[in-house]
Amino acid sequence: MTYWSWAALGCAILLAALAVHSVLHQDRNTVFQLSPPMSTVRRLWLWWSCFWRQTLVVFPISAIAWMMTPSLALKVLTSMPDQVMHAPEWVRLVAMGLVWIGPIIVALWVVCPPLVGYVVYKAFDAHALATPIPFSFKHATLLGLTTMAWTTLGDFVVGWLTAPLPYRGVHLLAVLMYIAWGMYIVLPRQARRIAR
Repeated sequence: MTYWSWAALGCAILLAALAVHSVLHQDRNTVFQLSPPMSTVRRLWLWWSCFWRQTLVVFPISAIAWMMTPSLALKVLTSMPDQVMHAPEWVRLVAMGLVWIGPIIVALWVVCPPLVGYVVYKAFDAHALATPIPFSFKHATLLGLTTMAWTTLGDFVVGWLTAPLPYRGVHLLAVLMYIAWGMYIVLPRQARRIAR
């Protein structure tokens, strides 16, 4: 194993140790506490409740954006100015990449945040953890942006940590790290955003 593989494996062991510590201490001494304190099983259940609701919202929007991308890209690429088409190859590649990925980025970061915020609020409400204040479009958007930003950061961190590991078992380790990230990093921030 290289240095990076040992570092990634060490991080995975650290996450597992934090999870075991949380199970043994019932969320009293964890670094990222939820209010009210809850057991790891209840925290996992809350994470799952948020996860499946977010998946039901984000997947159809992403699929529609992905299906619309080729037709939009063709229209944009045919109407590109000659300066771009006769530019160096790297400029054309960057322009085509932006044209292809643009609709998906717009769909995920403009359309999804209020919907994600709303379903996360409903998940907290289903577990009797939401505050009784009126939940506005602004609150939903901020909660959705908080959720998506911390989840995206988790994607980068988990991807960086698991990339150098051998192929066998890396997907299971990545899934466990995603779940731990969601339970111990994302959920407390969502709870704080809902409480504001």
